Amino acid sequence: TRREVTSGFTVRAEVARRANERGLDALYEKLIGDNNDLVPFIERLIDIISLDRRISWAFEDRDIETLQEGLLYYFSDVLGGPLTYKGKNLSAIHRPLELNDFHFDAFLMDIERTLSSVGVDDDTVDEVIVILEPQRASILSGQKKKFESGARIVDGKNLLDRIGGEMTIEAVVDTMFSALQSDPRVKFFFHLDASRIRQIKIRLVQLLVGASGGPKLYEIARLKPAHFHHNITDFHFDALCENLRVSCEVTDITPAFTDELMETIEKLRQEITSG
Repeated sequence: TRREVTSGFTVRAEVARRANERGLDALYEKLIGDNNDLVPFIERLIDIISLDRRISWAFEDRDIETLQEGLLYYFSDVLGGPLTYKGKNLSAIHRPLELNDFHFDAFLMDIERTLSSVGVDDDTVDEVIVILEPQRASILSGQKKKFESGARIVDGKNLLDRIGGEMTIEAVVDTMFSALQSDPRVKFFFHLDASRIRQIKIRLVQLLVGASGGPKLYEIARLKPAHFHHNITDFHFDALCENLRVSCEVTDITPAFTDELMETIEKLRQEITSG
């Protein structure tokens, strides 16, 4: 299932990456079209960001002309244009804002929307996103919070290894979602289309794998913004935990291992119920 969800963009990203390897001059020309520069794109991007509640706050009280000029030089430099960005270090600019992956993803989404709205074709949009993605590390430098699993090591094995690895976690998540979608306490949160459910499952698997001592593929900093507007209460969180515990039992995870996993998940309560 993971391949079905991710392979589409993986292929597009590889095509875009190879196109970029041939040089950025052609890309910049496609972006400006009949215009002489990126000004129309920058102006439209600022308009779209101003309406995006996820990140608009980061641009409040900024001088629009100064912001526009900075973005113009930055995007021109990164995307193969004639201008060279000589402004402040990206990490230094963004560190006080305490941004995380959620905010950077929102920024990329707004860029995609902007490019599409000014008539840029999908292949060119992919090329731009592939170029901008590596900037994530600079913009979020020093701000990511690593998820500390707290999973104990027993006989040289973490909890993930002791319960059977990632496949066991995937089985637990599949079982749990079947229950959640019929649980009257929380089912309204999961009235979503199939593709969205698959996406949530993948992220939950990543979270549980990290909580069990495996690779930290999901940043804890993303939990609060992802759940804030859903008004999730302790009642809902308890229902989810109850379904998770039952799903562990159904997939033959021992009570001791289940307790160990639940102990770690409990630490996330405040991040999820803060809305």
